[in-house]
Amino acid sequence: MENLKFNYNDGGREAAGYKGKAGDCVCRAIAIITGKPYQEVYDALADGNANQRQAKHNGRKSSVGSRTARSGIMTNRKWFDNYMVQNGFVWTPTMLIGQGCKVHLRADELPKGKLVVSVSRHMVAVIDGVVNDTYDCTRDGGRCVYGYYTYTGKTIEPKKVEVIAEVEQPKVKEPSKDIEKLAKLMTAKKKWMSKAKRAETALAKLNKKIKYYQKKTA
Repeated sequence: MENLKFNYNDGGREAAGYKGKAGDCVCRAIAIITGKPYQEVYDALADGNANQRQAKHNGRKSSVGSRTARSGIMTNRKWFDNYMVQNGFVWTPTMLIGQGCKVHLRADELPKGKLVVSVSRHMVAVIDGVVNDTYDCTRDGGRCVYGYYTYTGKTIEPKKVEVIAEVEQPKVKEPSKDIEKLAKLMTAKKKWMSKAKRAETALAKLNKKIKYYQKKTA
């Protein structure tokens, strides 16, 4: 087993003038991987969070509807998938229903390159086998990975790309529509991953009960 190395990196939060602890892992990870200013990423995520619809399952403590990226982002929303695609990220799921944990947060199970990795209640930047975060979140290589975004560096500005496609390549489908379709597929994958998490938890509880009654009836 090859564990990931650790490098302290706040993504530019302190330099942007922010103080104290915050649940800004999504903003921090994206800023680190893209190299964009922390404030630029924060503002984009805060806008998305402020404009998204409030759902019943968000809970009372949810920051949905507030213009902030300080207390976490709901990464299963369509607007977030659009944002990631437009900024050059490609999503790869690593946990499907009934499979259990197949990939862990360690060097020998993740590809090289610039990644924003999704684990339980956290997102972390990993660059060529090195965790860039404010703390070592690997749990000694035992933390399960739900999926990861690979940074391609090919950012897309929907309006500009649409104009270029119309003038120079009129026969090609508009990239903005392709982005929307891709975002929908990514959202669907994440929903199935969410179901996989719940199924895994339920199965673990069921196995525990089975073992208990097996011992009791032995």
